[in-house]
Amino acid sequence: MKFINSGDKKIENIKINPDEFKVLLFTSGTTSSAKGVMLTSRNLAENINAATAYAKVYPEDRFFSVLPLHHTYESTIGFLLPMAWGCSIAVCQGLKHIVPNMLETKPTVLISVPLLIENLYKKINASIKKANKDGLVNSMIHVTNALKVVGVDIKRKVFSDIYENLGGNLRFIVSAAAPIDAKVGKWVEDIGIIFLQGYGLTETAPIAALTPEYQTKVGSAGKAIPKGKIKIEDPNENGEGEVLIKTPTLMLGYYEDEEATKSVIEEINGERWFHSGDIGYLDKDGFLYITGRSKNVIVTQNGKNIYPEEIELLLSHVPEIKECMVYGKEDEKDKSNKELIVSVKVIPNFEKIGKDLTDEQIREIIWPKIKEVNKKLTSYKAIKNLEIKHDEFEKTTTMKIKRYAEIKKNK
Repeated sequence: MKFINSGDKKIENIKINPDEFKVLLFTSGTTSSAKGVMLTSRNLAENINAATAYAKVYPEDRFFSVLPLHHTYESTIGFLLPMAWGCSIAVCQGLKHIVPNMLETKPTVLISVPLLIENLYKKINASIKKANKDGLVNSMIHVTNALKVVGVDIKRKVFSDIYENLGGNLRFIVSAAAPIDAKVGKWVEDIGIIFLQGYGLTETAPIAALTPEYQTKVGSAGKAIPKGKIKIEDPNENGEGEVLIKTPTLMLGYYEDEEATKSVIEEINGERWFHSGDIGYLDKDGFLYITGRSKNVIVTQNGKNIYPEEIELLLSHVPEIKECMVYGKEDEKDKSNKELIVSVKVIPNFEKIGKDLTDEQIREIIWPKIKEVNKKLTSYKAIKNLEIKHDEFEKTTTMKIKRYAEIKKNK
C-alpha cells in the first residue's frame, strides 16, 4: 500500500468524457466492405453493465478466450467485461488447442461463436457414440430433465465425464455473432450447462440482446438489453421484418462516412434507431428470433423471400456436407429466365464420403441428400443447383462466411 501511495497519481485526475470517440473497430465485411465504427467509453461501459445484468459473473470466474481481440464480441464481452469484474482470462493457444487448453485452465465461462460450439458438440457426441454410450446418455438426459422439473438437479454429477472433458468447472456458454442450431443449445442445457445466446453488431458495441440466465429460451437471440429497445419494421404476415435497435451502446457513426451513417441510423420521435439489416421477429415474451439477413435474401419474381440461413441449417445436418453457402444465382441453362435459382456451394466431408473422388462422383453422393432436404422445403425454396467446392470459404474472424466475397468470385 505504501508503494502504491507513493506512486504517480495523475491518472486519478484525468477527466473522461464518456461520449467522446475513443475506439475504432471495423465491421467483419460479411455482406459488404468493412467499415470503421466509432465507439465511446459509454458505449462499452453500458454494454458491460447490460450483459452482467442478464448473466451474473464473479471474481472467481475464469473466461476462456478463443476469438481475436480485434473482434468487438471478444474485446468487449470476452476481455473488458471480465477485467471490469476482476475475473481471470485464459487465452487459447489456437483452434487446434481448444480442448487441451480447457482441460488445463478449467474455465467457468466460454464466450464463443456457433461454429466452434457446434464442433465441440460434434466431437463430444462422436466420442460418446464410439463408446456405445449414446443410448445411455439420452436416457439420462430424459431422467435428469424430469428430476429438475421437481427441483432435483443432479446433472453435473450424472454428466461429470462430459464436464471433465471441458475442464470440469464450466458454468455457462455464451454464443453470439451468428445463429446457432437450437439442437446444440438444447443439448448444452440438457447436460446442465447454462446456455445463453447473444445478438448484436459492431455498431452496437456489440450486445443488443441476450437471453437472461434466469429465463433461457433456446433458439432465441435473447431479449433487448436493459435501457435498450428492439422493434420490427414493416412486419410481414409471419411477423418478420427488419430488426431496429435503440440502445445506449449505439455507435457515434461510421468513420469518415457520413452517408453510410445516415443510411443506418434514423431519428424516430427524437430517438436514434439503428437499421440492423437483419430479418427477424419478436415472440409474445419479447424474445428476438433472427431468420435471415436482408442483404442475403433471395427474392422470387412473385415477391416471396427465401432466407439462405434457413436452408443452410437443414444442410448442416447432412453428414456428407462439411460446410455450405446458399445464394441466389442466374439460371445458366435458361438465360431468358430472370428468376434467380437457389444454388448451394458445398465443401464435402471427405472423412465421410472418402477421398480421391471426382466431382461427378461427389455429386452422385450429395445430390440425393439435397433432394431429401428439398422435401422439407416449400417448392419455391428448393435447391436447383449444386456446386462442389474444394478450397475453404473466405471467412471473418468469427468464422462467418464472407458471402459478399464468395459471390463476387462467381462474377
